[in-house]
Amino acid sequence: MWMNQHLNPVNQHLCWEFGPAIKKEGHRLIFTPESRRFLHPMIDTLLDRAPELARWEFYRYRQREGPAEAHAYVKGRSRGKLAYPDAQAAMKRGDHNRIDITFRARGFRSKDDQDAINAAWMFCEVLFGEEALDKWLGRIEVEPMPQAGLASRLFGRVAAGGGFLPLQRLAETFDALRQSILDQIPDRPLHELDLTGTAQWSSFKRQPGTNDFDDEPGRDGIYVGTSARFDVTQGAIASAFSGQRFSRFGETFCYLKLDWSAVERGKVIDWRGAFENALEPALRSEKLGCIFGTAGSERYMYIDLSLTDVDRSIALIRDTLRPLLAPKRTWLLFFEREYEREWMGIWDDTPPPPARNDGSVG
Repeated sequence: MWMNQHLNPVNQHLCWEFGPAIKKEGHRLIFTPESRRFLHPMIDTLLDRAPELARWEFYRYRQREGPAEAHAYVKGRSRGKLAYPDAQAAMKRGDHNRIDITFRARGFRSKDDQDAINAAWMFCEVLFGEEALDKWLGRIEVEPMPQAGLASRLFGRVAAGGGFLPLQRLAETFDALRQSILDQIPDRPLHELDLTGTAQWSSFKRQPGTNDFDDEPGRDGIYVGTSARFDVTQGAIASAFSGQRFSRFGETFCYLKLDWSAVERGKVIDWRGAFENALEPALRSEKLGCIFGTAGSERYMYIDLSLTDVDRSIALIRDTLRPLLAPKRTWLLFFEREYEREWMGIWDDTPPPPARNDGSVG
């Protein structure tokens, strides 16, 4: 096929999908890595280079559609095996600014019904869109439909109730709940806020995870730290972090990782402080971001950053840290799951950072 012939040389794991255009007459072409989310930066580059075509739209995620499309998708993907015309769902705010959702339908046998769980995931992908599924949805659970009363059995009705809504109301409810979460986070970018007050900072200690590597990938070795946005710090420790849930302004949450193994232990805090004292005013003066946290492990010091423009910030960070003789093994790494294999070295000859078996470094 023509698409596979031309897309596979880019990456054999990229998937594609055609459909009608959303914003104009014509067609849409969607590129998605599905579960290989670390390929999203590649798709971004691919779409940046895409030509402007009169009757075509290009997207990096499957877009949201309505209940009819959701039912058709579930039935089609299961080759007609699964159909739940009376499906309903209830949603609530979950951990780390996520949205949890529970589906129920007459055909659901139990909370562990794998067919029902698969259908619930497919409903979410269509009703909310693939990006929301990746970045906003938390627990997706199922439960059997409760026994109906006599009138419902006679007339074939199933009342929603208990917070459960028909599929046609889920998208608007999801949007309202997402907006209520965003209304509770800072109404300005972090670099516009004064984070100097000690009352705003939280200290934490944690037990480092078990490490089967010679080095410490990502933030695995951290055992102590401070943060002015503890919600972000906690969210970064959990799986599948997304800055969309913690910023209204598209800030990128990332961190510098510096190897302090050549520094005397008693001097390491002051050593890290010299980098912070130079970097913080430089970022703020250019309105590029700020420092919102620090942490330490047995080998590395960490400086947590909120950046408004990563590309411009990279040049500034290098220009600031190089005169201070930052270690050769100093990297800019990312909390975002889709950037888990991306990194930037402070020096031109900085080696790759420690990686896990799956290739992730963040």
